[in-house]
Amino acid sequence: MTDSIDIELADYIARARDEAAHAFRFLKDSGTLTASLIFNVAHKVPDRDVLLAFRFPSPWSRDREVKVTVSRFSDAKDSVLNEARLGADTLIHAHTPHLAAWSLAHKPFPILYVAAQRHLLAREIPNHLERRVSVLETIRERLDTYPDLAPPPGLLESNGGANFWGKGIVDTAQLVLLIEESARLQAIAAQIGGGAGLYRRCARPAVEAHRAARKGPLVHPRIRTGLRGQRPVPAGRAAACDPGGPSCRLNSVHHQIPSLRAQRSNPGRFTRPWIASLRSQ
Repeated sequence: MTDSIDIELADYIARARDEAAHAFRFLKDSGTLTASLIFNVAHKVPDRDVLLAFRFPSPWSRDREVKVTVSRFSDAKDSVLNEARLGADTLIHAHTPHLAAWSLAHKPFPILYVAAQRHLLAREIPNHLERRVSVLETIRERLDTYPDLAPPPGLLESNGGANFWGKGIVDTAQLVLLIEESARLQAIAAQIGGGAGLYRRCARPAVEAHRAARKGPLVHPRIRTGLRGQRPVPAGRAAACDPGGPSCRLNSVHHQIPSLRAQRSNPGRFTRPWIASLRSQ
């Protein structure tokens, strides 16, 4: 009986290894992973106290073999797979270009792309800012704080990559691809003036505060004084956004550049030296 169980486990490990290798290939070939190809998989074997870990070689490594580690799942006390409310048996840690940018910005990522939304109930991936607290504790705190919201499919690793979880190795890797694709397209949309939902957290409170208290113009504290052509920022809007906060729209350089209407009405006021002095900040 023991021999048959060992054979079944060996067959399962071989199939899981093939799935992990397939997931790594399609994430690499699609450009989802960064150049460092950081991609690690942890998978719990169903109905067994067994945890599989797959580690893939770096691009500069001469050894191209996939490393497989078998351990007891009960020993992995800090694994996020212990959280039953997630319903996950697979954990993937990966570094992808645009989600890594969100993690470096210390901001949660809003999922706006419909191709990713149709596979998820959650609409946001939080950012793990306090790295001294484990991923498991962070997710449990979020689930306890927002019991009515769908569990997030992952957690951005502040100043690093991201952790994703789900059912099955290939299906979880597919989520990695779709969410990274969403981050890439939303970044492109923001550059051409779209993606208003990216700033929903900051813009809406700013509008409400501005309507509640219109006390005259106030120069934003992040704008250096002494420049000609400064655009005053309403007091309510400046109060609604933390000037040092990474999610504040007022930190954008566009709020320091005068509008086209102002430039056309008084063309002599806005000259190239003014623009040069702004860019030199």
